[in-house]
Amino acid sequence: MKKKLLALFVVMAIVITQLMPITVYSDSGDVADVMRRLNELPDNVKFQLMRAIWDTVLVYADNPSEVTVDKMYSDVKSIFISEGLNWSDYVVESGGSAGDGKISKENIYNILNKVIEFKGVIGELYRVFTSHSSVPAGKHVRLALGLPEDASNGALFQFIIDNYRQQFVTYSGTTFSADTSFTPVIVTRLVNYVKGLDPDAVAEAYNAAIQEVPAELRSALELPDNYSSINDLNAFAENVYKAAATLAIVKINSFIINGTVSFSDALDAFKIAGVLKLPAPANVTPTAGDGYVNLSWSPVQGAEKYLVSYGIGSLTNTLWVTGTSATVSGLSNGIPYSFKVQAAYSNKGDILGAESATVSATPYSSDGGVIILPTPTPSVSPSPTPTPEPSVTPSPEPSEEPSTTPSPEPSASPEPSVTPGMVVVEPEIEDGKAVLNVDEEALSKALENAPVNEAGVKEVTIALSGDEDVNQVTANMPAAFFAEPAENTAVVLETGVAYVTIPGAALQTLNLGSASTVTVEIIKADASVVADPALREKIGDKPVIDQNIKVDGKAVTWSNENEPIILSIPYTPTAEELANLDLIVIWYVNDAGQVVPMKASAYDFVTGTVKVVLKHLSKYAVAYDNKEFVDITTSWAKNEIKAMAARGIIQGTSTTSLVYQPKYHITRADFVKLLVSTLELKADVDSNFPDVQPGTYYYEYVGIAKKLGITKGDGQGKFNPTSYITREDMMVIVARALDVTGLLKMTTDESVLNQFTDNARIAGYARQSVATLVNAGIIQGNMGIVNPKGYFTREEAAAVMYRLFNKFISPVK
Repeated sequence: MKKKLLALFVVMAIVITQLMPITVYSDSGDVADVMRRLNELPDNVKFQLMRAIWDTVLVYADNPSEVTVDKMYSDVKSIFISEGLNWSDYVVESGGSAGDGKISKENIYNILNKVIEFKGVIGELYRVFTSHSSVPAGKHVRLALGLPEDASNGALFQFIIDNYRQQFVTYSGTTFSADTSFTPVIVTRLVNYVKGLDPDAVAEAYNAAIQEVPAELRSALELPDNYSSINDLNAFAENVYKAAATLAIVKINSFIINGTVSFSDALDAFKIAGVLKLPAPANVTPTAGDGYVNLSWSPVQGAEKYLVSYGIGSLTNTLWVTGTSATVSGLSNGIPYSFKVQAAYSNKGDILGAESATVSATPYSSDGGVIILPTPTPSVSPSPTPTPEPSVTPSPEPSEEPSTTPSPEPSASPEPSVTPGMVVVEPEIEDGKAVLNVDEEALSKALENAPVNEAGVKEVTIALSGDEDVNQVTANMPAAFFAEPAENTAVVLETGVAYVTIPGAALQTLNLGSASTVTVEIIKADASVVADPALREKIGDKPVIDQNIKVDGKAVTWSNENEPIILSIPYTPTAEELANLDLIVIWYVNDAGQVVPMKASAYDFVTGTVKVVLKHLSKYAVAYDNKEFVDITTSWAKNEIKAMAARGIIQGTSTTSLVYQPKYHITRADFVKLLVSTLELKADVDSNFPDVQPGTYYYEYVGIAKKLGITKGDGQGKFNPTSYITREDMMVIVARALDVTGLLKMTTDESVLNQFTDNARIAGYARQSVATLVNAGIIQGNMGIVNPKGYFTREEAAAVMYRLFNKFISPVK
């Protein structure tokens, strides 16, 4: 078995080199004239025709029945035209003559056929591998690459292609160069997989498999004839990829600069090189000022503009500039911001270059005053000034009375202080336990003129007077206030332990009827409630809160899907956490001590609390969960991936290591499962698509989407669960889901699509959905294109879920 695995690795490298041979097809006109015509194009679109050809085959990579030359030719033509180029100036569809400087339709067909033949790399891999053994290779290579062991051949093919399209070759002006420090993910994973095998078996397998490589090629690539250590394996892999990069550089340079290489030969080079990226801007320097940060960086040769990304934690804000400096204004003083810069050819379809190093800066007040970071106490909490009154209702003169409206008669329990929207209660405190008694009259009086918040809700705040430290708060409130609450009201318990917002209708599920008292307990706990030692360590000394509700002194179980309670836990982040606020979350701790990340949880910098939306009460812990996926370092969505993984919204693809596969495409079933789970959609599943079988992990999720009308299948009655989902189909499903839930209504104005150069490629059935999501900022496009026919990747899925989270799910708006 071990022998087979290493042989497979070597064979993959051999197959990769099989991309190198040159096949020249004749043009209808003079080749040099064709090259001259193509070189008249601007640098950033010279290779658009070839890239269009390559991109179209990716759309059909896992659907062989759809790969027809006619269909691909039509797609190539539409992409080329979307670049603003006149197709007939460069391609002749019939006739033609030598010297006309045009490429024939027949020649394009030949190139397309050659691209399609590349799918044969999978068959060749199997053929060579099985010459060493009768055991199928598929399972082992998929496991080595972190793919599901039953992934289709098309999925394996797609994975290989996606990993070519990394930062493998860089472009400056008219010169291409290899990034020799870059090790492709394929090599890394296969090498790591082999490292766990017995050294003798590895050596035996290598020495047998190396014989498959012709002697002249072994010499050219400096491959050792005999295996002696794992270093040989690493060197072997690096040499093969560098050789492929070198070939690509030579061919592409010759094609673009000299016109001495045929069109089809250059296409081979493009297949090896993948998408060509500009290098990262160097020397990015931030200078902070009052509410702004100035950035400067060294110019990147060949770049026409730069994208500056910035934010607190995740870099979710962007700014385009044409020079090598930028001013990011409208920032909050005293808060550290992070920045990165990427170069780009233009705003018409060319992908962004490599990311610069991330830098940080903190805006500060220009008057030289000291910036004080927000404390973990929410801004609505009482002032800590030692007066008997909260700061929101100061007494005009010092008073020995406990409130501005003293009780006319002495009372064993001090009367609460009542002002519009607030009831201040002097608690009974013993052994760190505070008891608050609030009557219905006080609540009703505070509600009469209570302010209305942005959501149109009247909030009554119940606050403790004084600043004594407590570890448990028991709030006794009249049940009648919650049994038949006024519409759009809420009670906010404001304590030193935590802050709890209870919508007026939230407790109606308790059937309060004849009950007299509702008691809410807020108790400080610690990490010992968690069973797993590793998870306890992640919590450390961060706050853990236990909440309970009692009715007339008896504990009850509360849950409410429609009227959730908001819990806000005071917390001051560490320096590391402050730079990654998106990774601060709330964990639900069940009775067995197991933890579940809460989707709707986030740190609120303004109030200094971690907020979470609760539909049931239990123990909840603050955690900082930084999942270090091994393969997202170069992903543009790495911050979004981490933020969503911390909340359990997305997962990796391996049960043994943190592997995310950001460039890997997502299937229709997996995307629907992700969306239904994220939005917590519910429906009774009484039917499903005929190709969605009971017992599959996605059956219920697809059934819910079908029941709600979110997905309607392919027009032939099927859902095609294992096919990859295109970007436009993804947008249709997301827009329908938001429309069905009432979160976002469909727009009828499609004019926003005019900003995309490829908007004509958006299918008619998808245009309204695409426009809706673009208007809402959920879809932003890339460099002026929306790429509707392209497959949706896992990193794009993380970014879309992140935007949905911030707009519709997060308790911090």
